[in-house]
Amino acid sequence: MRNLGVVIRTCCFGPLLLIGAAAFAAQVNLTCTNTSADAVKLNTAIENSRAGDRIQIHGTWLLNATIVLLGDRTYEGDSRTGTILRQAGGANLTALLASDRWSDDWTYTGDLIRIAQLTLDGNGCANSGTNALVIRSWLTVIEDLQVEDAPADGIQITNLSKNGVRLQSSQVNGHSNRLVTNCGAIGIHVVDDSTSVTDWSLLDSWAANSGESTIYLGDAAGWTVRGNHVYGVRQPPSLPMAVGLRPSTRITSKTLAALVGPIPGTGLYAPWVAERPR
Repeated sequence: MRNLGVVIRTCCFGPLLLIGAAAFAAQVNLTCTNTSADAVKLNTAIENSRAGDRIQIHGTWLLNATIVLLGDRTYEGDSRTGTILRQAGGANLTALLASDRWSDDWTYTGDLIRIAQLTLDGNGCANSGTNALVIRSWLTVIEDLQVEDAPADGIQITNLSKNGVRLQSSQVNGHSNRLVTNCGAIGIHVVDDSTSVTDWSLLDSWAANSGESTIYLGDAAGWTVRGNHVYGVRQPPSLPMAVGLRPSTRITSKTLAALVGPIPGTGLYAPWVAERPR
């Protein structure tokens, strides 16, 4: 439940009661120590924050536990080089950062999240099985984000929780642009087996050097996919980009690819979009 600020003022018609969820909103500034204590420090600050808060994250963080992102908050770094969240060697987390509704196995989507201006480093050479960012929250905005070296997916937007609980509602209207590179599995991955993750916009992103597809939308009802560049798919039968097509999904000609592959004499093979078998 949100904390509500209550203000009583007077006007010519008598007392006026003003209630606002943003009355307690604040900026929470956090600086790391680049030690094993960082994950506890960041999770504790998030748990103690209020709806509407902007959580400002500074420096390079060493994370040995999943950071659980509560909804109705902004998570913002200084820049992609000024704020780096790196997985500690041997942590082997399922997710480096994740929505609270994913972590807690809820049957409905989480509240909106904005995450911006930082780098997530999965430290893939010293870990396995980690998705760098797992989103299970509607109206989420991901912008100016760099994701690198995730052992599994770079960014995963999913209708399933940590333990496989399926959403009983929709998860709609997200927006994202980012750079995702050197992921062990899929760079940008929409996991959706029930047409729940709908009406998002995947815009102006760069995805490169994934072990499997660079972009894979498992079910894409109402999505807009525009201005994305994909590079360096390592080997067939990986797909540069695969989309489970549904009504109202728009993929524009400005979604481009320059893909490393086995065409003789060129080092390239053609980009293509495939409908998931039904």
